[in-house]
Formats: sequence, C-alpha cells, structure tokens
Amino acid sequence: MSGQYRFLTIVLLVLVYGFQVEAIAQWQISELDIDFGNPIPSAIGYDDDNNPMITFRNGTNLYFTRWEEDRWIEPQSIRGGVLFSKFIHSENETFLIDFSQRNNQYVFRVYDALNRPFVRQIYESNGMAACNSWDAAIDSDGKVHFVGTRSSAIFYGYYSPDGNENVIPIIQSQVDLYNASLAVDSENDPHIIYFSNNLTLRHAFSEDNEFLSRTVDEGRFSNTSIVIDVNDLITVTYYDTENQNLKSASVEWR
Repeated sequence: MSGQYRFLTIVLLVLVYGFQVEAIAQWQISELDIDFGNPIPSAIGYDDDNNPMITFRNGTNLYFTRWEEDRWIEPQSIRGGVLFSKFIHSENETFLIDFSQRNNQYVFRVYDALNRPFVRQIYESNGMAACNSWDAAIDSDGKVHFVGTRSSAIFYGYYSPDGNENVIPIIQSQVDLYNASLAVDSENDPHIIYFSNNLTLRHAFSEDNEFLSRTVDEGRFSNTSIVIDVNDLITVTYYDTENQNLKSASVEWR
C-alpha cells in the first residue's frame, strides 16, 4: 500500500471510529447525600414522570428516595425489619414490594409507589414463612405474584386489586431449595426458576390450577434470574459454580 493510500485509510478510520466514540452516551454519576449508617442498595424503579426511585437498607431499615428536578430528595423511612424489596411496574401502576421479619412474623407488603408518602397496608400477607430468597412480579390484570424459598419448600402467593389473595406451599422437597426467581407469561400464569442441592436447576409452572416442576439443567448453580417476552419465550440465567460460567437457557412456552 502506498503512503498516500495508507494515510487516507488512517484518516478514514479515525473519522469513522471517532464519530462512533462521540455517539456513545456518557454516564452521569451523582452521589446520594446520606449521612447515616451504611446504606445498601435494595431496589430501583421509576415514577410516573420517569424519574428514578431507589430503596436502600441501613441494617434492616428500609428507606426510599427519588430524583426530583436536579437532586435526590431527603430519604424517607418506610419500615424496619426488611430483608428484600423490589419495584414492579404495570401499565398504570407501580408497586413497591417488601418482605419483612418483625416480631417473629414474616410478611409481604405491597405499597402504591406513586402515592407519597406510601400508602401502607394496600396488602399484607402473614402467610409466608421464613425464606432464604424472594421475588415478585405483576401481571397485566394488576395481580401481584410473589414467591419465597425456605429450606425444602417453595411458597407462592398473590394479591389482586379486587382483594383476592392466597399464599400456599407449592413445592415440598426432600432437599433444600434456593434462589427462586419469578415471572409471568402472556396468560398471566406464574413461572418460577430455582435450584436445589441435589444438583438440579428447576422450572415450576402452573397448569390446570396445579404447580408442576421439571429439570432445566444439572449441576451446582446459583444466582438465578428469569424473564418472559411478549411471545412467551422464557429465558433464564444462572451461574455454574462448578465450571465458573454464566449460563442461560430458553424455551418457547406457547
């Protein structure tokens, strides 16, 4: 290649890749002015103006803050004894779910996240037992589904806007179960991914008002997540602790 063509090639590469670099959005970093304890991030969501909202824990006390104009507002205390929280969004509503331990009771609470201060006691379930993992999802009818794993059992519950509710153990096992993750499909049926210490990753699903479970993969796993798209393609991710690999699996459900 002649010197002239080499020069033109270098100029072209600089122009092309230079413009690509400039087109990449830049992260804007801000610090939350929290001057107490050791805040641990718990959940993030957005309000009806598309401003981010954050919950964080100081010990087991749960706090809330949101972005307003150009700053994070003063954190608001929600409650104590919180082990887990998550924002979930539907078309017209945003809920904050928390799972709490207080006075030896284990409780799922649902808050209207867009009504501030939070409307407490939208729903409170005392049917959950002591769990080692929790998750929640909302379906197109506004029904809140939640799941927890405890020792050798998986508990599933729901709360719907018309006041119907239920909490039931859906899976009983001879081995310990861990790390349940939850999503709902286009027909609002729940799907739960979890793993057990007999070296299997399992998928639980509802069929004819009964929960069934089948094996997805075999091995030692942790950190499961599940998502279902509009076409009912179920995708899960999980960590293979034996081979130190991040894995995924998918299935077309309908």
